[in-house]
Amino acid sequence: MLKKSKKKSMRHRFFAPQNIKRRMQAMLGAGILSIINMISKKAKDEGVRVYLVGGFVRDMILGVKNYDLDVVVEGDAIGFASVMARVLKGSLVAHHRFGTATVIKGRRLIRSFAGIKTANNIRIDFAAARREFYEKPAVLPAVEFAGIKEDLFRRDFTINAMAVSINSDDFGRLISCFGAKEDLEKGIIRALHDKSFIDDPTRIFRAVRFEQRFGFKIEEHTAGLIKNAVDLKMFERTHPHRIKDEMTAILKEKEALNAVKRMDELHELRFIHPNIVFNSKIRRSFRSIDKTVKWFAARNGKDNEFDAWLLYFTALLDNVPHGQAGRLMDKFGMSNEDRGKVLLHKSRSALIIKFLSDGRIKAPSRIFRTLEGLSCENILMLIAGADNKKAKKRICDFLDKYKDIKLKIDGVDLKRAGVKPGPRFGRALEMTLDAKIDGKLRKRGDELLFAQQVYNNQIR
Repeated sequence: MLKKSKKKSMRHRFFAPQNIKRRMQAMLGAGILSIINMISKKAKDEGVRVYLVGGFVRDMILGVKNYDLDVVVEGDAIGFASVMARVLKGSLVAHHRFGTATVIKGRRLIRSFAGIKTANNIRIDFAAARREFYEKPAVLPAVEFAGIKEDLFRRDFTINAMAVSINSDDFGRLISCFGAKEDLEKGIIRALHDKSFIDDPTRIFRAVRFEQRFGFKIEEHTAGLIKNAVDLKMFERTHPHRIKDEMTAILKEKEALNAVKRMDELHELRFIHPNIVFNSKIRRSFRSIDKTVKWFAARNGKDNEFDAWLLYFTALLDNVPHGQAGRLMDKFGMSNEDRGKVLLHKSRSALIIKFLSDGRIKAPSRIFRTLEGLSCENILMLIAGADNKKAKKRICDFLDKYKDIKLKIDGVDLKRAGVKPGPRFGRALEMTLDAKIDGKLRKRGDELLFAQQVYNNQIR
């Protein structure tokens, strides 16, 4: 029998269904409500019925902010989305096979509304109410148009099988099917039907993600369905890119460590790679990354300069050989940039940390040259992985003191001083920057003289 999560459920403030409209007004602010009211008005004009669905409704009930609107349309969703794109002056992306479309509205509109000034843009997903048929397990479904209740039945879990009407005649009416609201109040993750994980094995990842995000519990029967799907090796029939997307989503969660532990309990990690095993080393790595990410975000006042999930992913691959890690990332369709960061860490991090841990005095310029050009993710992985205090301090000094040092002179200044471009030109500037980092040069004139001397071989 699968282990149950020991984590206690988060406390959420629930409310009676008749208070949905009031909750929307309190949670969403004038900006989002204005857009919802536009959708409602245009739906009446166009003769279609519209509903907010899924995670947006779930999060609103839980009191969690979520500005991504998911709208189900009983009618022509793509046609209606085209109307809304014109009204909102946004861009439209349509997917005719599934009867879905996305409208993206940029920063200007958002800033004109109160309450959501920090959002860079708003995304509204429109989908035709539909039922789905899985002709084969673990493949994308065939669809046909249906009503809102049938649309809710195709969802992954009961807590996501809710809708709120935004039609003018019953605006704010909660539609809760299959015990959805009751499961949400009890903190239960429950599959909607017994073939759920056979139809779409990636729902196994989502079950873990929602369980850990909200402090909920996968109910016993659903846990048994997960175990059955894993035993049937359903992940082997799933496209690797979809597995990678779900894995990335899990590693972006605040409780990434607990989620990975739960994945191990459900025997999911072996389908990423057989060498990935949750152990004390993984636990220490994740906790160290947690501290490093929080420290860096607090230091910079933001955390959008790097992809924290990639740090956790790199830690998971610690016991996977270099070549196999590369092939795994190729299979997952990871970008060359992300792939390069992971492999660089695997091949060079131990040598870099050994160098930085050396007790002998090293000039700051040598530290600079060792770390320059490394990505933010690679720098943070070095900090997280360094047990030696001296190594950690030297990396922090690089970030705090040396990383952004620039010369006051450039190649134009050297040309004006009579230095002719040549093989030694770049080297002269490079050595001048090293000298400045080491505290030997303070004024612009000192830099220019030093560079000329280097060029003339007076300094080697």
